[in-house]
Amino acid sequence: MNDMKERVDQLNRLVVVNNDRIHGYRKAAEETRDPDLRMLFDQYSQQSSRFKMELADEIASLGGQINEETSTSGDLYRTWMDIRQALSNNDKKAVLKSCEFGEDVALKTYDKALENGTTFSPGCLVRVENQRAELRDAHDSIKSLRDAVS
Repeated sequence: MNDMKERVDQLNRLVVVNNDRIHGYRKAAEETRDPDLRMLFDQYSQQSSRFKMELADEIASLGGQINEETSTSGDLYRTWMDIRQALSNNDKKAVLKSCEFGEDVALKTYDKALENGTTFSPGCLVRVENQRAELRDAHDSIKSLRDAVS
């Protein structure tokens, strides 16, 4: 029973990170005037929606309840506030720098979950590892775009 609760808690920590990404990237897509950034932000919001659904399936299979909340404090919240400020100033490099930081936080959350990966079923472990790999790709894309902005 305790092991199941721990699995659900770990998965819900990943859900919260994805809730933050969904909310943050949706808001950023609404506020940017740059069509390329809007498309990218929509893509990452949809990516996290997919991740959340996959995690919800795992949580349900364990008999747990999915966490629908976003973080209201901490690194990711501050990151989305920085992005909003940079968007209002039309500063693409600052937006991308803040997005990269947000992706760093998401990756660290996945890394922590995977450090305890032995508590996941083999199928769940593969799913979380695949999501982490996609987050790494998103991070690297954001970083490349940031580096390309003069």
